[in-house]
Amino acid sequence: MTAELNQTAPSFTLPDLQKRKHNLGEWRGRVVVLEFWSAECESCERADMGLSKMQNELGDQMTWVVIAAAQESSGLVQRISSRRGIPLLLLDNRQTVTAMYGVTITPTMFVLDEAGVIRYHGAYDDRTFRKRTPERIYVMEAVKALLAGRQPALQETPIYGCMLMRLKS
Repeated sequence: MTAELNQTAPSFTLPDLQKRKHNLGEWRGRVVVLEFWSAECESCERADMGLSKMQNELGDQMTWVVIAAAQESSGLVQRISSRRGIPLLLLDNRQTVTAMYGVTITPTMFVLDEAGVIRYHGAYDDRTFRKRTPERIYVMEAVKALLAGRQPALQETPIYGCMLMRLKS
């Protein structure tokens, strides 16, 4: 199964930094932001700051789940995620979930509705190499629309960030 817009998100089970396993189904009934992430990506750092603030503002209305998609040392991942205050980081060491969701750039965002359906896929915001100051925070728009019982105005946007190196099969 692959990740497709307006379809149920592919299920997965991944361990966190303490080796506890988490399944996507744990968060049914809540709006979920999946962030495919790299500790060394500056675009991820910027998104993490915004998502941390958004998680604090929305509390239990939203669940932010970070998936470490890059091949980085566990020490680096632990250090950076702790520094950024990421509440839940899952390890995709074999990039199985990363491949299932078709991720090639970090950060790649998926916003799921309460039923687990993908309602947004794309960039965190509209920042690009030439446009250094974002005007729109796509993830925030999508989450707020879903919390208000509406579909996001934009469901898919181009992704801007760091190219992800993939393992050979």
